[in-house]
Formats: sequence, C-alpha cells, structure tokens
Amino acid sequence: HFLENAQWTFGQAGDLAYELLFLVFRYGRISKGLAIAEAQRAMRGDASADECAELLQRLVAERYLRVVEPSHQRGSSGATSSSAAPPAPLQDASGSSAGALQDRGAEGEEANGGARGQGPKRKREESDGSLGGSALVQVPKQQKGHVPADQSESVYCYDRHMLNLSICKNLLVRVVSERVTPYAGQVLAVLLSSVRPRSASKDQDDPRAEVDQKVDVGYMQFQQIESKMKELGFTQPGRDPVREREKLRKALDLLSAHTDGLLRKRSTRSEGYEVMIPEGPLKGRWFRCTITANGKKQGTKDVQVAEPEIVAEFTNVPPQVMRRTRDSEMVEWGVEWVGARRLINNVAISQLLRDQFGTVGLRIFNLLNERSPPQKMEEKDICSTCMVPPSEGREVLNEMVRRFIIYWQEVPKSANTPLSASLWLYYVDRRRVKLALLQNAVQALLNLRIRFRVESAKVVPLEARQDSLTAKERADLKAGRRVEDVLERSFLVLDTAILIFRCF
Repeated sequence: HFLENAQWTFGQAGDLAYELLFLVFRYGRISKGLAIAEAQRAMRGDASADECAELLQRLVAERYLRVVEPSHQRGSSGATSSSAAPPAPLQDASGSSAGALQDRGAEGEEANGGARGQGPKRKREESDGSLGGSALVQVPKQQKGHVPADQSESVYCYDRHMLNLSICKNLLVRVVSERVTPYAGQVLAVLLSSVRPRSASKDQDDPRAEVDQKVDVGYMQFQQIESKMKELGFTQPGRDPVREREKLRKALDLLSAHTDGLLRKRSTRSEGYEVMIPEGPLKGRWFRCTITANGKKQGTKDVQVAEPEIVAEFTNVPPQVMRRTRDSEMVEWGVEWVGARRLINNVAISQLLRDQFGTVGLRIFNLLNERSPPQKMEEKDICSTCMVPPSEGREVLNEMVRRFIIYWQEVPKSANTPLSASLWLYYVDRRRVKLALLQNAVQALLNLRIRFRVESAKVVPLEARQDSLTAKERADLKAGRRVEDVLERSFLVLDTAILIFRCF
C-alpha cells in the first residue's frame, strides 16, 4: 500500500515514484546516482535523469523519503566497504519486520531478507538482484580526510512515519470494505490521500509522536473527490454520471452520518463563481463552477461544472457569462482521525481477544466494555446476558483475569462477612487492556522468532543440497518450508498489532 499510495499521489509520474521507492526498500539506503541509474534501467529509458532527480526531491518533500548521512561520514574509518555495512532491514516503528506489507509481494519479502531471526533465503525465491552487502553506496578507499566529489551526493532512506501511516490507511480501507461495502472503502481511500504526517522538528525522533494525532487532515470538495475517484479508476467508464454522483453522495453521507463516524462534513462560506450554460436544455441557467485554468484566449477562463443536473467542462469562457457569488455555502469532507484511530484499535483488540479466548471471551469483553465508564457485573449476570453456560463462562473469565484482560473487585456485604460470601464483580480497565495485549503480542513475537530460528536451522542443510535429496528428505524439506511460511505469516499479524498499539 505504501508503494501504491505514492503511485496514486504522483499521477503521471506514479510509475517512476513506485520504482524509486522500491529501490529504497530493496537497498535499505541508496545514493542519488545509484537510484537514478537503477530507476532509468527499470523504466527502460522512459525517464530522464533530471526527471528522476526532481521526483526524488518531491518524495522528500512529501515525506516518503528522508535524506540521511552517507556511510563514509558516519563510520569511524575513512572508508566503508560493502561487506562491512549490510543493508538496513525494513522495520516499522515497533522495530518489527514490515517488508512483506509492501505491494511487491514476494519481491518485497526478499527485500527484507536481512530481518532478525530469518535464515538464508530459499533458492526458489530468488530475487532479480543481489540483496547482499553490495546494496549500499560503494565508497572506494581514500586517504583519511579526503572525500571525493561523487560521495557528497545525497543518500536516501524511507520515512518510517509515512510508512506506518500508509499501513494504517490500508487497514482502515480493508475494515470499511469488509464491514460496509467495497465502494465505501474506495471512497475512504480517496479521502485518506489527504491525510499526511505533520512536519516534526529534527531533534524529535519518537516514532509514536509523529502519528499520534499529529497528522494534517485535508478536506476535499465533492468535485475533487469525484475527480480523484476517476483518476484512481474506482468509477467504471460508461456508467450514467448522474447515478454515479448520487452513489458517491450516499456513500459520503453514510460515512459521515454519525458524530463518531469516520468522516467529518463541514460547510464553509466563501466567494465563488457561477457560469451561464450557453446551449442545450439548461440554456440560460446559472450553475456554480470551479475555475481550472486560464483560457487560451485573452481574458477567458476554463471552468468545470459539477452539479446534479449537469457535469461539464467549458473552455475559453468570456467574463460576460460569468459572475461572482458571495456567501456561497461550500461542503467539504475530511477524515475524522480520532474516530479512525479508535476504530483501528478496537478492531485489533477484538481480533486478538477472539484468537485467544474465542467468541465467548470476545462476547464477555464487549459486554463489560460497552458503557462509559465500563460496568461491573457478577459472574451469573455475565453468563446469563451472554447466554453462556456457567461452567464455560467461569473458565473463560478466570483465564481472562489471569491474563490481565479482565479485573475483579471484592464488595463485602458487611464488615463481618466471610470472604466466600462477598460479591465479586468483574470489570474492564481499558488502559490496562491495551498494555496487556501489547505485552502478550511482543512476547508471542519473541517466541515465534525463536521457533523460526530453530526451524530454519533444520532446513538449512537440506536447502544446501536440495538437488540430491532422498524421498524422505524432500518431504522433510517441504514440511520445513511450510512451517517457515506459517511462522512468517504469524510475524506479519503480530507486527501489525504491535504497530497499531504503539503508533495509533
């Protein structure tokens, strides 16, 4: 999603931006000259060096890339060999591998081959280029204190704040597509394109401070949303434009209907322009328009009209058929970022609880967490409301208390009441629940990485001579690869949960 987001953002230069970003992910960090050369090779000569250099500057300005210090300036010696500095692994703000979350699929996973806990990559997953130590900028040995001119060029690395934000956007779109409609997810994806990380000071290096509410949320008008939907290919050609606009308006109203929804709708009053339709059934009527550019003829304008009755573009419109309007109401939509963060956290908590305690545990947690502040209930009331047998409900409750998901409190009936006769109320502490789940996820991730290291050590000897294996050894190799794939998928799930809890 990070690569596709850049591809959509930069329009006609999207393919070149995709290649440049993929090169940065592949090498970890890359010099300007090497990035331009590799991008031109990938684009088969369709991009010039000046275009690549200009786009690199735009990627830095849009926070997709950041300029880092060259290796020869950071190292203790005057020269840095390729074997002494392996490429940096792709990591999110939680420190976990996130390479497989890019849209290059298997190639993205190979680019993250140097992540912690991974063994040698299998021959059946060969990349289109070596990802070894030669990925960094090559710095020939020079005399101490002498830096050649070609080493003074910029070195680029991906911006982890933008990467984390892009992953969060992708998760939000998937949740809305599954829970509402796929079309509503596409509308949300368009509006999420205007959410960008806020510029931070250079000395602020906290990955959580960048995304925790510190984002710039832009608002878009209906015409801008419609044009963006067409640009991204979310509208099918040949459909009735009036019905497509009505469908888009219904989706916007649905996502912004409630105060705690994902979208916020606001109305502003400002000056605008209206144009008179010159011909057709609407001839002589005035409609609100947007000036797109100056006309080719002197004193004229190119305008666009996007109203329920008509959608058209007019060129070289003279000022005689245009008029200025005042105090006109303009409706805009933007992402409610606080509600989006709340939704993605609730989805992560629900998924983890369902995986650990089943549907019964999730049902009990939702019952205790549905009010503000969370309610306190007895065991029999919980089992009766959730329609769970007392024996099963008691077992799940005890396990959730042991894992610090649910807490209980003793309420004595009197000062002399024995402990067994007291009331025991179960409740949820929302702040502690998030911390407990984060600790469990980190511990589970550590256990999986240790298991992955052990399983990889078993497969390495078989991988080295896979062309001369017996039938039993081939079966063992296949089973070992299957275990590695399962563990790698588990890494991604837990990495995403840790990313959400730490950064959102």
